[in-house]
Amino acid sequence: MVEASKPSDNHQILQNARRSLDQNPADPTGTLRRTILVGLIKTKAFDEAIQFIKQQKDQDYSFEHAYILHRLGQNTQALVQLERVKNQASVSYLHLKAQVLYKLGQYSQAVECYEEVVGKGLNDDGMEIATNLLACSAN
Repeated sequence: MVEASKPSDNHQILQNARRSLDQNPADPTGTLRRTILVGLIKTKAFDEAIQFIKQQKDQDYSFEHAYILHRLGQNTQALVQLERVKNQASVSYLHLKAQVLYKLGQYSQAVECYEEVVGKGLNDDGMEIATNLLACSAN
């Protein structure tokens, strides 16, 4: 998906993806559905995004579902949802899991996840990850 530069761009991308899906409901690669889901998340339409995920029987959106639950402050449910994610070795997965564990007060487990992220190499979120790791270690 093309990165939007401002919130109104996210709404436009979401509308275009919905229109395209209406014209091509098969969506064999799942790209349109993923674009819609990302658009819903970026526009903070979390309840609608969860409903959208529940309607998708042929795609796995476990990670996105966990992220939404985390954003809604439902971290216990987010942690349960994270267990369903297939690629549990990805940096994105480990980063989200660390954030959820931190919010749940499970600091030592959060530190372990952040250390794994650091071990895989820092990306653009490097400063945030380092800050979060320090915050977890302080608790």
